[in-house]
Amino acid sequence: MNFHTAPHTFVNNVHLLVEDLERSFTFYTKILGFILFDKSENQIRLTADGLHPLLTIEQPKQIKPKVRRTTGLYHFALLLPRRSDLAKSFLHLENKQWPIASSDHQVSEAIYLSDPDGNGIELYTDRDPTKWKWEKEQIHMTVDPLDFDSLLSEIDGDSKWSRLPSETVIGHIHLHVSHIDEA
Repeated sequence: MNFHTAPHTFVNNVHLLVEDLERSFTFYTKILGFILFDKSENQIRLTADGLHPLLTIEQPKQIKPKVRRTTGLYHFALLLPRRSDLAKSFLHLENKQWPIASSDHQVSEAIYLSDPDGNGIELYTDRDPTKWKWEKEQIHMTVDPLDFDSLLSEIDGDSKWSRLPSETVIGHIHLHVSHIDEA
């Protein structure tokens, strides 16, 4: 089951304002594994497959530093096609000594990190949707510890990470809102 293709509604590009375009470009290519789609003086578009830009980073003339716990982006999520891709990404981030958090949500397994501007990022893989548990009309999700031993067992042979898999898509976006009932 694929929730990220037509006719479903889905996010296909995230646009971030950043303080330092080159610093962000280095992070998104060397740490996360995007590849360059195109570049202008104050904007860079990045892709996983070379055909469709997934992320736009822009350095405006003036930008205020991101303030934590205010309205706006909480995180954007990159859905990786295979569990082994998440395992390889974990090993790569560990090798780069980039701080992460992690969680097992029962419907997915996730690694969380922040870019140099404090924008939250989730790397995750979905479990088989036919095995998700439902409670009435809600999917049952948890915030359990990620089983790294099980995750790493997915890597058979080549554990080398090179970049984001070409099938990577924007999985979702989570926002901070000020009045949850109104939102």
